Amino acid sequence: MTTPSCFAALAPWLEAGVLTPLDVAFAEAAVRLAGHDAAAPDAPALWLAAAMAARAPRHGHVCVSLADLAGGVRTEWSEATPFAALPWPAASTLRHALAGSPLVAAGGPLVLRGDTLYLARYDRFEARLADAVCARLEPAPPPDPALLAASLDRLWGPGGTTPGNAEQKAAAARAATQGFAVIVGGPGTGKTTTVVRILALLLEQWPALRVGLLAPTGKAAARLTESVRSALGDPKAAAIAPDIQAKMPCEASTIHRALGLRPDDPSRARHHRENPLPFDAVVVDEASMIPLALMTRLLDAVAVGARVVLLGDQHQLASVEAGAVLADLCGPEDAPDWPLAPAIARLTASHRFQDDGGIGRLARAVKAGDAEAVEAALRAPQALVTVPFERPVLSWLRAPSPAALFDALCAEGVEHAVRCLRPGPAPTQILRQANQVRLLCAHRRGLLGVERLNAAIGQAVAAAFAVRGAARIWGGLPFLVTENDNEQGIFNGDTGVFLPDPALDGRLRAFLPQAGEPGRPRSIDVQRLPAWEPVFAMTIHKSQGSEFGHAVVVLPEAVSPIVTRELVYTGLTRARDSVTLAAEPAVLRAGVAERVVRATGLAERFRTATLSREPDR
Repeated sequence: MTTPSCFAALAPWLEAGVLTPLDVAFAEAAVRLAGHDAAAPDAPALWLAAAMAARAPRHGHVCVSLADLAGGVRTEWSEATPFAALPWPAASTLRHALAGSPLVAAGGPLVLRGDTLYLARYDRFEARLADAVCARLEPAPPPDPALLAASLDRLWGPGGTTPGNAEQKAAAARAATQGFAVIVGGPGTGKTTTVVRILALLLEQWPALRVGLLAPTGKAAARLTESVRSALGDPKAAAIAPDIQAKMPCEASTIHRALGLRPDDPSRARHHRENPLPFDAVVVDEASMIPLALMTRLLDAVAVGARVVLLGDQHQLASVEAGAVLADLCGPEDAPDWPLAPAIARLTASHRFQDDGGIGRLARAVKAGDAEAVEAALRAPQALVTVPFERPVLSWLRAPSPAALFDALCAEGVEHAVRCLRPGPAPTQILRQANQVRLLCAHRRGLLGVERLNAAIGQAVAAAFAVRGAARIWGGLPFLVTENDNEQGIFNGDTGVFLPDPALDGRLRAFLPQAGEPGRPRSIDVQRLPAWEPVFAMTIHKSQGSEFGHAVVVLPEAVSPIVTRELVYTGLTRARDSVTLAAEPAVLRAGVAERVVRATGLAERFRTATLSREPDR
């Protein structure tokens, strides 16, 4: 009699693209090492449960629900595959197979909590993070109340002169008086301005305070560095004494670099509980992009008693890795019983967008999931702005067919590139113009995906610039870096333009903006540039943390499960001045209605952990 094979039993899921061979190999090894008989009737159920638990973190989930295995399956092309039609076992079958199994026993590779199945290390990450956060909710060393009140009034005005100022003032007070604070708000709500003033408050209270500025990616760290330096150069910073400004950190680091995480072994770090970071306060930007594992390691490495301030926008896309930590920290809005509510400060007044019109009105409608309001905002008469073309603040691009929409998008990309990227003006000017218009796509592949748009636009622009032959690099080609190079300070997500260098007899070089020095771009040899790709278009995921004068948000030609409210909101709010939304009405409505659902148990652990800390009644 032939012993059943794990790969044969899970073949339907492999063929449908739900599982990878690595998922199945993990399941086979886990079940075998746990001592289960491959010929036992429950072996296929155990294999599937273990494989789906292994798959979950790769798709952003921390765990998987036995009752809804199919519900966690989302890919760009899942609309073409009937995942629900696969022979999923009943939750009761999976529960029975796992009950009492060494797979979920103490020290086993899996953990079962009710109907939720984890890889054991992700269960540990959640438990450690919940404990670390709740421990930091204890009162921090109190500031001098008179000095704090005087500082707040000097920096924001006695009453907070506007609603936005009042929100920022309250957020700063929270950060100065608590050991753990989360400040959330959309684009233009003044998070960075608030950070600079929080640093001033803390340094006025404790002049010897050591502060670390951190961000999850190199690009985010560079933007934080630039924003802090810009804020200190603003006339409003005059309210901060020169000696306090001199003590402020002006250089942000990535979390990975600060922790000393090794690229070849991300489980090992130089800084951890036994060797904490050398900071008394840590300020972390773009917290929505921080996955569970990295946030856990960060809080493990922050010394006991040190302050933590997280900033971000919980309505943006979560990290591409497992977890939705910022959203889990914030909990439900308008929930007074949320245990972390005292630590959360929300900034709602945007200084960039007007709430009653334009991008602000559209973004608010998307956040609310109100498709009718979204369409009404797009159809409303719009004022014209110049970036550098005269165009409406909002426009809705539709076409008779997907092919016609593709052609229209190509024309948009080519027009901008030909007008703004042609070699000739100073590299500083071209770099500034390069980010004025960007196509932001939901999908990487497909007719309206990044790959096809970049190829078609690049070919047309090369012809317009009279590029000879099939040259891969030519003057005026914008690029996106796709890997980190710590030695050169170039990071995944950085963008630049290939241009002739006038200082080197017109030799072609890679020019990139320099953080904190917009007037002095850096120029490096093209051979030393890390891996890159053309960037007339980029994915919305890659655009997080970026800002463009005009954003062209491109949704796919058909309804897709990865087009969600969070993705549409993130794309729209990358724009500073104007937005074009390229989408069919049905795709737009479906996207606005769909929410990102990350399977995690972190929010429930916060409730449990805080309840366990309450004194007995």
